[in-house]
Order: sequence, then C-alpha cells, then structure tokens
Amino acid sequence: MKKILLLSVAVCFASHALKAQKLLNAYRSGTIVLKADTDFGNGTDWNRLYGKLSKDKRPYLFHRADIAFMDDGSLFISNAYGHRVYKLDPAGQLTKTIGRHGKGRSAFATYPSQIVVLDDVYLIVTQYTTGRITVFDVEGNYLRHFQVDYPLYDCVALRDGKIGILGLVPYSGMRTKEHVAILDIQTGEEKPVVHYMRDNTNRYFEIPWPVEEEEEREKRIVRSGQKDAVKLRRTLSRFVGPFRHERMFICRSTDGNLVVGHSRNNEVIQYSPEGIESRRLTIDIDPLPVTEEDKEKLIVSLKNAVEEWGLPDSTLEDVKKSLDRKKDLFPSHTPYYHQLSTDSEGNLLAFEYSNEGDQVFRVYPLAGEGGQPECRTKIDLGEFGAFEGQHLFEFHDGYCYALLRLKRDDGWDMRFLRVDLDGRD
Repeated sequence: MKKILLLSVAVCFASHALKAQKLLNAYRSGTIVLKADTDFGNGTDWNRLYGKLSKDKRPYLFHRADIAFMDDGSLFISNAYGHRVYKLDPAGQLTKTIGRHGKGRSAFATYPSQIVVLDDVYLIVTQYTTGRITVFDVEGNYLRHFQVDYPLYDCVALRDGKIGILGLVPYSGMRTKEHVAILDIQTGEEKPVVHYMRDNTNRYFEIPWPVEEEEEREKRIVRSGQKDAVKLRRTLSRFVGPFRHERMFICRSTDGNLVVGHSRNNEVIQYSPEGIESRRLTIDIDPLPVTEEDKEKLIVSLKNAVEEWGLPDSTLEDVKKSLDRKKDLFPSHTPYYHQLSTDSEGNLLAFEYSNEGDQVFRVYPLAGEGGQPECRTKIDLGEFGAFEGQHLFEFHDGYCYALLRLKRDDGWDMRFLRVDLDGRD
C-alpha cells in the first residue's frame, strides 16, 4: 500500500512538473507558430464583438484590448473602442458583457484600457485618459471606483487586495513623470514606489504647417462639434523622434510581487505588495545600433508624408534643418526592449527590437540570477497579422493567447486566438 501511495505521489509530482514546464519547453523550440486551437471559441462571433474593418480603416486606431485570467480558466477580454469587457468561459464561449459607453457607475465614459483579475475575486478596469479605476466582482457587478489625478498607462494585479499602477504625470513643457504606485482597492490608499522623469524637449522636431490650412482645420473641428478637442498648434505639427520609445513597464510575478523595468536599461526590480524592494535582476540583452540607413528611412517617410499632405516642397528642407539642429534626436541604439511581460510559469519575457521583426523575445526566469536568457524565441504569425503599435501575446497555463487580424480581400477580420503549445508545428 505504501509503495502504491509513493508511486501515485511521484506520478502526480512528475505530471505537475511537466505542466509547469510546458511554456518553457515551447519557448525552447525556438519558434511558436500561431495556429488557432479550433476548439476554443468556435461558437463565438468575433466579428460581432470586435467588428470588421474595411481596407481604409487602420486596426490599431479602432481596437485596443487586454486580457485577464481566472483560476478556473475563465477569462476576460476588453474592447476599448467598443467600451466593453467580455467574459468567456474556459472554452472561449461568451458568457457576459460588462460595461457600456456613457456615464454611470458601471459605464465607461472613455476607453477601458487595462483589465486585471485580483485575488480571483475582483475585476479591475482602468480608463487611461480619466484616471478612473473601477472595481467589479467577477460577475460584472459594480463595487466601487477610485480616481487618480493622472492618466493611467498600465495596471497589474498583485495580491491581498493590492494592484500596481503606472501613470504618466504631465509637467511643464515636454516633461512627463512616469509614476509607479501600489493601490489598496479596499481603502484607496496609494503608495508611490518609483518614478522616472522623461524630458522630450530634444526628442521632437517640427514640421511647419501653412497657417491658412491650420485655420481651416480648426474651423472644421468647431463645425464638427468637437468642443473638447485639443486645440491644434497654428504653425506646426510635432513628430516624436524615432527610436525613442523608452518607457517604464510593470508586470506581476507568480507570487504576486510587482515587477518594474525601464527600457532605457537592462535592470529589472521586484517589489512586494507593500512596496518594499525584494530583488534586482540584470538581463543580458543587446540593443540594436541606430544606423545611417535608419536615418535615411526616416527622411523617406517624411518626404512621403509631405507629399501626402500637399505641403510646400520647402517643408522637407525645413524638416532636414530641424533634424540637423537636434543631434541627439538619434540615439546610438534602440531601447533594450519594446515590451516586458511575465507568464504563468514565472518567466520574464523581454520583446526585443530585432531585424527579424517585433515578435522576438528572450526568456529569463524571475527566480534566477539574471544574466544570459534561458532561450530566445520567435513568434510566427502564420496567416495572421499583428496590430501596429500594439502587442497582445499572453502565455498562460500552457497556451498562448493573442488578439490578431486576419487579412481578407475587403479588409480585416478580428480574431482572438488560443494556441495550444503542445500542438505547435
């Protein structure tokens, strides 16, 4: 009897160990092919949830989404521009729609940008532009809300009723403070953790804009009824400098700690839900150098923009002079990564700038000592296309989840995929 019991325990332990390594084993294969699991969401009308985009509509302008998981395999996905959060069962079938556009306790006046599930009890929804944080139960019933006085860029669930938030606090001129804090959803108490001042003064250049065209553009805004639109500058438009997408990232460890990184360097710091630093991790990653070819590509893209907008030929020369004046517009290299996330096995995923495309990441165990990555992995999109400016790849419990677009002759179809990594090609 004792031998049978010991054998059972050994088998269970081995099975658990294999499951715990499922994601890591998939990463080690070198390539993850996004081939949809046909058993997931096969009765869900994704076009109804996310709409169908025609050729002249750019997907990233209309769809932002986030995903959050429950312990039983249920999940929530958001559609920011639809002002909705959808709850799906573990098989991907729609069970509930939460929220609507408008005013009210359960409504979203602006776009619901980030969603998280906290302690498997609460659904937290943030709104970027207003700084509102709404707390629902996991059935979508409104419980309470909090308000911070700055835009919210990101949110992660920690533990014990605490969430981590990342906000952008505007200062004078072109300065912004990236602010990370921990918020108690019971009391509303906010504990600052770390911040970084970003000065973009020398990272922008100017494109002169004909005064008469700008005045007519302002008139069109007034006629369209957009009273609250930000007033356009009369003589110029600003373009952010290339290769300057340095910013903070926050994510969560499997034990509910806050993980903070900034793409200007290769150091990652963990904090407890009380805001106490617990460990530092230095990841080995080589940023790409910025080349003369990259600079020439920028000039070509600006030339195309000048022609598209019908601006005078002299505009391009003015832009080139502006580039020459701002020597530090071009850094020596790209940021260390463009996305930082964690998976359900406790791995840190750093999506790097790569000549192979944006879907390349390095894997680092958060419990390790840093240094060399465990492996380097590429995501093969297959027949799908990623959203420009947005990357939604979540690795959870042996699966990869992704919101992607499927190219059609008349536009794009939206697809929310689950990829079984055991069935990869």
